[in-house]
Amino acid sequence: MENNILDNNETNSSGSGRDASIPREIRRFNWGAFFFTWIWGLFNNSFLTLINLGYNVLVVILAFFAGIIAGIAGVSDAAFGLLLLVIQVLVGLGDLILRIWFGARGNVWAWRNKRWKDTAHFNDIQRIWAIVSLVFMLLYVFAFVGIIAAMAIPTLMTSTSSAKNRVVMLRSVNSINQAALMNEALENKCIMTSSGLAKCFGARMTGNISGNTITESYGTEFSFYGDGRCRNKNTCYVLIDVKRAGGTDSAKLHLYSDRGYIKVNDEDLRTLTAKYRK
Repeated sequence: MENNILDNNETNSSGSGRDASIPREIRRFNWGAFFFTWIWGLFNNSFLTLINLGYNVLVVILAFFAGIIAGIAGVSDAAFGLLLLVIQVLVGLGDLILRIWFGARGNVWAWRNKRWKDTAHFNDIQRIWAIVSLVFMLLYVFAFVGIIAAMAIPTLMTSTSSAKNRVVMLRSVNSINQAALMNEALENKCIMTSSGLAKCFGARMTGNISGNTITESYGTEFSFYGDGRCRNKNTCYVLIDVKRAGGTDSAKLHLYSDRGYIKVNDEDLRTLTAKYRK
């Protein structure tokens, strides 16, 4: 508590250093000093706030040398990351303490160190600093939220797109398997060539057939490849290509002929079902 508090009828002693009497009406928290620290201090002849600038420069220097020492000592990336996190917390706490100190003492320092016309003039100038501080704080918050959103939204969209693709892929794999199970439609009438397989499966699937490809309305292409016999489980297959919601995914299902019927490789079916149900 200051002993020399100026009453309204006393002489204006601003700018006279420690001898200045502090008016009661200016004894309040200074938001300009809190937010702008040494920048506010330069305009208000309160050079003690330069401590904040020196503090931040010192932190940068110490962090630089900490990185060099950690590299020489062979500290792991995880350990160094934890060290940086601890340093950031401590630095942030120290910076906050300085800012609160500046805000609490700002008006006293500014009144003592600079000549003002009167308390109204002083309060008007400090009010401008407070308004600018508020605008700066809002811009900072918006910028911070914008950066976080810019980082999070693409990840969220990718995750959402990936989830949709998995659903579509499961449905597509099931469509092939269900068509293969309709044995009456796929017996010896099915020619085991690429275009023949597409025509054969297209009879039990929705979508447009073009050559060896079936294109479904929900954005999936089934491209069939056959060697004419499909007796070996690795020679004939269908390539499923999902292009949906900004994402692309592909899967291969091998097909083979068994006693006149075309079938889906069970191992492929289990593998793909397990993969896309995750």
